[in-house]
Amino acid sequence: MSSIYFEEKGPALLEKIGMSKAEFARQMGVQRQNVNALFKSKNVGTIRRASEVLHVPFELLIGYPEEQALPEKTGDMEEPGCSVAPGDMTTAELRSIEDRIRTIRNMQVILDADIAELYGVETKRLNEQVKRNKSRFPQDFMFQLSSDEDGYLKSQNATSSWGGRRTRPFAFTELGVAMLSSVLTSEVAIQVNVKIMRAFSQMRRFLASNSHLFLRLDDLEYKIASTDLKVERLYGMLEARKLTAEQGIFYDGQVFDAYVFVSSLIRSAEREILLVDNYVNDEVLTMLDKRAPGVRATICTRQISSQLRLDLKRHNAQYPAVAVKEFGASHDRFLAIDDTVYHVGASLKDLGRKWFAFSRMEDLKPVDLLAKM
Repeated sequence: MSSIYFEEKGPALLEKIGMSKAEFARQMGVQRQNVNALFKSKNVGTIRRASEVLHVPFELLIGYPEEQALPEKTGDMEEPGCSVAPGDMTTAELRSIEDRIRTIRNMQVILDADIAELYGVETKRLNEQVKRNKSRFPQDFMFQLSSDEDGYLKSQNATSSWGGRRTRPFAFTELGVAMLSSVLTSEVAIQVNVKIMRAFSQMRRFLASNSHLFLRLDDLEYKIASTDLKVERLYGMLEARKLTAEQGIFYDGQVFDAYVFVSSLIRSAEREILLVDNYVNDEVLTMLDKRAPGVRATICTRQISSQLRLDLKRHNAQYPAVAVKEFGASHDRFLAIDDTVYHVGASLKDLGRKWFAFSRMEDLKPVDLLAKM
């Protein structure tokens, strides 16, 4: 079981009741850095314990709407362990066992170390008995956790019961616990087995009676996952610089804003940059140095002055070469980035000093410009 509501509202509840994360961690018995993992817990017992620490109903933490009255004891929301346990099993005993039942691979299981602790034996001895009767424990009765599953539980501080063991834990399903009664025949083991089976039964009734709620949570998880995917794609497009403004205007004084905009265009080039600008100096050369390695850069300008020729010589001696050609037939400025051409209303060296506009030219390609030169 998972609780999106607990994950989303947990921090807000802490703030509302004035409890720090450090105090919450202390009362939950975990380290401060593991508090966020608690909010993502899939363990019913963990969520119930949090409800006790936060002094809020268990139903609220698993997503029951705040604006509605919490259900009375009518069966609308059956909480596991909320009633007195059957037989001679107390509510405290039932909850102690339920806290050890986890959801792994979409199955309710209990780990070997937890079973051994309930039996009062060492985990190693329990597993030795199971290995001697391996044929009785197929995969749907018992399985060993993967490294990822083991690591995830440890990140939630959920593995204190097996401490620094070197081997990955074994998980027993309800069928596996039932089979244990055939290989562990002591009086204590039999009594503990009965209690564990009752806890599994209570948990199963709880899941069945609240299936509508879990369907709603699954739907929310799907919607959130879909939204995350869309956001991830948007960030990917931004990272790849595929989203650029079509047109716009910069006003006097927006020197840095204009500089950042043109620099981002230059960085986005993958093959070639062509600049048509009649007023070029060393600032323009420096700006073109922001292009990626291997991207060619060519400047077409009305006149190559002696100063520009000297600047260019010194620049090309140290940095990737920029080609400069004389071209006096253009009054306007153009900046071509690969297959896209921008009309720029100011020389690159004067960006933001006075008003200027820019626009992306949909019907004009760099090859069209070069063909006219």
